[in-house]
Amino acid sequence: MRPQRESFSIRATKSRLVKGLLAIPKKHASLFPTTKSKIKIVFDDEEKTELKSYLPDDKKVKERRIFGLGRWFAKRDIKPGDRLTITVVDKQKGIYRLALDRYVQVRQQEKAWEALKCASDDETAVECLQLLAQITKRGSHRAAKEALLEIARESSDQRRSQSKALRTNKKETVAPAIRILLRELHKGKCQICSFTFKKRSGDPYFEVHHVKPDVGDHPANLLVLCSNCHAQFEHAEVDQLERVGGWPVAVRINGKRLTLRQPLRSDPFVRVDSILWIFLISAHAGFTALSRWRS
Repeated sequence: MRPQRESFSIRATKSRLVKGLLAIPKKHASLFPTTKSKIKIVFDDEEKTELKSYLPDDKKVKERRIFGLGRWFAKRDIKPGDRLTITVVDKQKGIYRLALDRYVQVRQQEKAWEALKCASDDETAVECLQLLAQITKRGSHRAAKEALLEIARESSDQRRSQSKALRTNKKETVAPAIRILLRELHKGKCQICSFTFKKRSGDPYFEVHHVKPDVGDHPANLLVLCSNCHAQFEHAEVDQLERVGGWPVAVRINGKRLTLRQPLRSDPFVRVDSILWIFLISAHAGFTALSRWRS
């Protein structure tokens, strides 16, 4: 197990940014050389080191300074008040890491997001969601909601081949990441009747229904249902699916109008473009017509 590296944070100031340097607080002076020297700096999450001049206390300047940081300040668009973290990588070799906290957080968020999308199973997806929530300093529910809205943007023009599902005759599934995000958003409760139950594992039981089988895993095309309501979608007379901002909010089953809980529609963060949804439904109609023509 690696020993924990010593680190501290400071705030960028306008005067230091203009001069392209950082002033090291006196209480952290022991972490740096006692004489004027060159130290090695690793910026943010990079691996390459750069030589920078370090000046300890002297009679003219009553502070310890690291020089030659102007290019990094400009590259990261660092502003007064930004939080910077300095970590001692190897004091004997004079190696330090200097990171802009908000940049590192964005990079960590991007990595966690990519890992979530690539999760191969539910357990991994849960871990990635927890990490994403921790990095963004949001609860898992909010993190799941925002992730689904982001997926809605990214997957808007994707379609899934219905013919493959028909050939294999297997129950359609969704990617582990989307399944876990939907579970967290709805707490496993049916969007129609709110019923769920705990499985032996302790997880809530639910099923995911594709409104249009060939449109794909776009969040606006998915419903979290109990087995009973899912069976009604599959076998009953279903029509007049109502949408608000592209999100499904109600449906008529055997002539009875049923509302759908839809927490995604109330968030101004994203709206499913109605023109886009018309395109997706048109694509479904075209696919159906083509399938009939081929048969």
